[in-house]
Amino acid sequence: MAENLAELDPPAPDGSVVHPLSDPIHAQGGIAILRGSLAPKGSVVKIAGIDQLCFEGTARVFDGEDAAMDEILAGKIKAGDVVVIRYEGPKGGPECARCSPSPAR
Repeated sequence: MAENLAELDPPAPDGSVVHPLSDPIHAQGGIAILRGSLAPKGSVVKIAGIDQLCFEGTARVFDGEDAAMDEILAGKIKAGDVVVIRYEGPKGGPECARCSPSPAR
């Protein structure tokens, strides 16, 4: 691992794309623990790029990525809906390969 890391030449923090640890984009990280009616046993949620941490509205819940993608591509997800994809990721499935590009626009 040390040899692989030695070959890296990461860019210096520029304050625009790469921020130094002393000046993060957000004070907290890009994941949070979700609790409540959607996740009675708790869940990890990706919140990177989301400024609103409390949501009241329509949550569209899917038991897998394929069902969610079908609804998204069919235009059935409305602006303001939250898409919840269960049973994907390290524990529920091999990974959620298309989850990042799939939010409703």
